[in-house]
Amino acid sequence: MKIINDILQHIAYSIANDEYVWTDQEKVAIKDNSHIAGEWSDLFISVNAFLNTNGGAIIIGIKDDEDNNKFIFNGFDARNESKLRTLVAEFTDVDGNPRDISDYIRFDVVSFLSGEVVVVYIDPLPDDSKYLYYKGNAYQRLVSGDSKIPGLKATTTDDQILTEAFIEDEVVVATEPEVIEENAIAEEEVQEEQEAVKPAFQQLYSAELITIFGSDYISLEPDLKQMLAYIYERNMDMGANKYPNADEISDRLWALKGGIGSAVEVDMHKKKVKKTLFLMEKNDMIIRIKATYRLNMGYEVVKNLFN
Repeated sequence: MKIINDILQHIAYSIANDEYVWTDQEKVAIKDNSHIAGEWSDLFISVNAFLNTNGGAIIIGIKDDEDNNKFIFNGFDARNESKLRTLVAEFTDVDGNPRDISDYIRFDVVSFLSGEVVVVYIDPLPDDSKYLYYKGNAYQRLVSGDSKIPGLKATTTDDQILTEAFIEDEVVVATEPEVIEENAIAEEEVQEEQEAVKPAFQQLYSAELITIFGSDYISLEPDLKQMLAYIYERNMDMGANKYPNADEISDRLWALKGGIGSAVEVDMHKKKVKKTLFLMEKNDMIIRIKATYRLNMGYEVVKNLFN
């Protein structure tokens, strides 16, 4: 599969040049393999998420160390083959009945650097077969990774699993914005809110950026405008650190959003920023040199970037 070959080439380049090249996580997941039960559980969750969404692939044998911005190649340990084969029997329907997924999954051993990795290809379930569950929960695959599918009931499992699911759901609910009836906020509060965010958004519509990117700049999503504005602002600086890295861009955008949120929300935000930078680079909006970013001043068309 071309996408797998491309990603492996990117990773090989990253390792050889000590340069982190973030990969598109929506269709392909990268997992290290080990004997730690928790890490195998993480692999099973990703398989479940791909089954319940649009399918995808998992590369096993490489650690994606996002905290330190590097890939670590460990290779696939053949002694783990029996554990990998249990994938086909790890999932159940909503009533807790085992479901064999042999028809939707296949394995391939691929040579990589000095060893091998295993690629697990997962086909999506037909609509009339959705959803399957892993240890009482059904997952979906998003750009930011795997998450529980909201609104689906948990299967009848042991009390511990149900308790863990309840606690996780409580955390998610606690971080969701409160639904407020229209006109429930006093007019003066609305005005104060607008004044608070006005300075941050004023710079997003600068004449210089519109001159560079054309009128299509105005049609871009707010997050993308903010990222472009910040990269442009930094690039115009005459200092030594004029080209920001992904963490600096992420921190700046988070500050513009108010800088308040849980650790989970911050992590999701960072992943979204990396995904957006990946798409911007892929579409020639920005140029990445080492781990820093600069605007591609020759780029003319930005409308419909994500189509």
